[in-house]
Amino acid sequence: MQPERENDLLERVLEMERQGADLTAYCAALRRLADALETPEHGPALRDAFIVYLSGVAPTSPNDLWAEARWDALVDLISEVPRFAALLRAIADRAAARGQGAVNLLSMLNARVLWRARDNLRQRRALRRRSLSSNETHGACHPQSRFIAQLILERVEARFCQDPEQARVLSLLLEGRTVSEVSRMTGQSRQAIYRWFGRIREWLSR
Repeated sequence: MQPERENDLLERVLEMERQGADLTAYCAALRRLADALETPEHGPALRDAFIVYLSGVAPTSPNDLWAEARWDALVDLISEVPRFAALLRAIADRAAARGQGAVNLLSMLNARVLWRARDNLRQRRALRRRSLSSNETHGACHPQSRFIAQLILERVEARFCQDPEQARVLSLLLEGRTVSEVSRMTGQSRQAIYRWFGRIREWLSR
């Protein structure tokens, strides 16, 4: 028997929703999916699969700022592995307690992403307003904070910027470019940049 592919775990849950499968079996499959997310063997590929599925749920927007906020929210949700796995288990527990059949997993997760994205967007607009109203932001930064930020940046560069293109992506992002702009300037897809950025966030959160 061939080993089960990571995408099969997610696809099985979605197929069970479409077919209106037995609730007990559905909740068990959802919990298995949560368990697999936390394993080094299956977790990375599963997180990529979730990004692919969820990136296709919401309609695209011509508003770059909103698109950036939504992508950030999506990557944040999925890269926080213990919380994301706990969320999937909580969804399974609630579905079992209600006894009303399978849920629409992607719609539920997308609603959470959109909620985070709106919050991100509010924060971005507030930061932009503060930046426009003051040119002394960098000068007001405490020397120790700058030192710590520099140490973190050096560690990120050493671990994730072996390739010159990755170093260029990081440099452009640090200049304040949006992911859409960086994608156009480097030829890398936005999804690839967000995946790379998600790995950095996951590593920093350890």
